[in-house]
Amino acid sequence: MTDESEMLRRVRPLDWQALRRCRLRALLLDGASFGTGIEQASAHPDRYWQHLAREHSQGIDRTILLVVRSHAAVAMIRVQRETPPDLFGIYSLWVAPQQRRRGLAERLMASAEQWMVSVGGSRAELFVAESAHPARALYGRFGYLPSGRLDDPRDDGVVEIGLEKQLAPPPM
Repeated sequence: MTDESEMLRRVRPLDWQALRRCRLRALLLDGASFGTGIEQASAHPDRYWQHLAREHSQGIDRTILLVVRSHAAVAMIRVQRETPPDLFGIYSLWVAPQQRRRGLAERLMASAEQWMVSVGGSRAELFVAESAHPARALYGRFGYLPSGRLDDPRDDGVVEIGLEKQLAPPPM
C-alpha cells in the first residue's frame, strides 16, 4: 500500500536537488553497494546534478526513476542504454532504510524493465556486490542470472558480479 503523497516517476530537471540528496544519502548509508564514494559525489557542483537530472528526464537512452514521498526522493534507479543498443545497464538502485520492505525496489525494477522494453531494450545487465545478499535475492526474483562477468576490481576490495536478463525477444 502506498501513501497518497507517494509516487514513482521519471526524474524531472527541477528534481536535481532531491536527486542529489537521495544519491548522497545512498552513498553515505550504503556506500559498499556502490562504486562511487561519498567524498567524490558530494564534491560535484550543482551544475553536475542539474545536468544529470536534465539528461535523464528525456529521451530513450537513459532515465532515472524516483519514488517521491512528501516532496523527497526516497528511492531511485538509473537505467542507461549500452552497446549493442538493445542492451541496457541498471545502476544505483537504492531505497531509504525507513522505506524498505514496502515493495519499492520491486516497483522500481518493474518500472525500469517496462521503460527499457518501451524504448527498444531486449536485454538488461547489472553488477551487484557479491556480499549484497538482499539485492541479489531481489534480482533473482526478477529472473536475473549470473553472466559470468566480474566488474573491474574496486579499491575497497568489494567484488561485483554481473547478472543479466532477457527482457523481450531480440529485435529483428
